[in-house]
Formats: sequence, C-alpha cells, structure tokens
Amino acid sequence: MVWRILIFYIGALVVMMSLVPWTELKPDVSPFVFLFERMGIPGAASAINFVVITAAASSCNSGIFSTGRMLYTLAQFGQAPKAFARTNANHVPSTAVTFSAILMGAGVVLNYVVPDEAFVWITSISLVSALSRVALYVAPIWFALLGIGYRLAISNNPAVAVATTSATR
Repeated sequence: MVWRILIFYIGALVVMMSLVPWTELKPDVSPFVFLFERMGIPGAASAINFVVITAAASSCNSGIFSTGRMLYTLAQFGQAPKAFARTNANHVPSTAVTFSAILMGAGVVLNYVVPDEAFVWITSISLVSALSRVALYVAPIWFALLGIGYRLAISNNPAVAVATTSATR
C-alpha cells in the first residue's frame, strides 16, 4: 500500500517538478495536462482529463451511495427520519440514496448560480454542524468538571460552602 503511494503519487510529483518549474504552473490548468502539452504528446492531455473526470464521477457515485447507506442506518436507529429506512424490492435504500443525490445536485446548482461563494457556504454549513456536535459533547464534560471542582472547593474550605449556601437562601 505504502509503496503504491510512493510510486504513483510522490514519484509523479518528483517527475513533474523536475520537468516543469513551479513558477510556470497556472492554477486554472492541471499540472499533468500542462506537462503533457508542453512535452508535445498528442492526446495525452485529453487522456489525463478523462481519467480525472472518471475519478471525480466515481467519487461522486461512492459519496451518494455511502451517504444513502448512512442515512438508512441512522433511520433504523431512530436518528433520522423513518422514510430513509425504507428499501425497494432490491433491498436498496432508494429514498435515502435519492435524497443524497438531490443534495449533491443542489450543490451543483449552487456552484452554477454562485460559483464564488458556493464553496464557502458549503464548508461553513459543515463547520457549524461539526462545531455544534463538538459543543454537544464538550458541554456536559465541562459542566461535570466544574461540578467536581466546586465539590472539591467545598470539601477543602467549609466556609465557602456556608457562604455559598447562605447567599442562595
């Protein structure tokens, strides 16, 4: 596994960086396409673009189905709407997969309508979701630690407990 990463990823980068100075690369053109066009190999740039588009489509396909399966499992445990727990005759969670595909399509539409802000909006939604989930996990631990600290302060200094309890009466 590690050898394949070293050969195909690191090796390709080493070859590319040794043939093309980094100052000549442009952010709107793939470095591999630029390299093959510069070398004059006919059709190689199109082949690279085909491979990249195929890999992106494969990634989208796997994202749609894995999200559908995740929604299906969450629905089975009551953590998502029950509609996502339904399967079709082939035991595919078609409702969850369709919902996942609709969300991915909404992302494509969003990228078409507001291309400059789409990435920021989607990552912001993900960040807020992740931070709220972290807050839900951290808050009970934080309050438990505060409670333990308060109990330790009371046990070490009884005057604090008397002052605290008499102030609340």
